[in-house]
Amino acid sequence: MPRKQHPPSALIADLRQARIDQGLTQTDVADALHVGRKQVSDWETGWAVPLVTSAQEWASVLGRRLTWEPIGVDVSALLGELDDEL
Repeated sequence: MPRKQHPPSALIADLRQARIDQGLTQTDVADALHVGRKQVSDWETGWAVPLVTSAQEWASVLGRRLTWEPIGVDVSALLGELDDEL
């Protein structure tokens, strides 16, 4: 099955910009997260989506903290949409 590229979310774009602003490379972030540089590149370019825990760790490496607020979204409906795409 071919890989599908998705536009990076605003969160990922913000994390990428924070990395650049701090003068860090993708390799620096990858080393801190114990993943390969390609994984960070794939997250930043939309070829992969990080797990929530990975995004939280990534933000922490950059001195940031992610918070989550309920937005009234039916999660079961979202999961159903994901199943349809797979």
